[in-house]
Amino acid sequence: MQESEIVGANPVGRIRRELVERVGSRIKVRAPHGRKPVLVTQQGELLEVHPRVFILKVMEGPARMRRCSFSYADVVMGEVTLWDEGCEESLFEWLREKTEVGG
Repeated sequence: MQESEIVGANPVGRIRRELVERVGSRIKVRAPHGRKPVLVTQQGELLEVHPRVFILKVMEGPARMRRCSFSYADVVMGEVTLWDEGCEESLFEWLREKTEVGG
């Protein structure tokens, strides 16, 4: 196994690489909404991947779209979860497995 394949070697880099391959894909995101501690699940399209954040275009109603940016750190910490549209498993299930094993 190469060092880059080891789960904790660089989780942010691994998330970014996996998202680069999904630019243009439809995904679901669950994230805190504003200052409220309520998690909201929305569907959107992965628009851009940058060194520190990625940008989704999400539906906010029947005819309203908005761009939302999320940091990779939020994904690593479990505050933001992403799924492939039509799939119940997190895109980064390996992060959860690492946490359950004890880091």
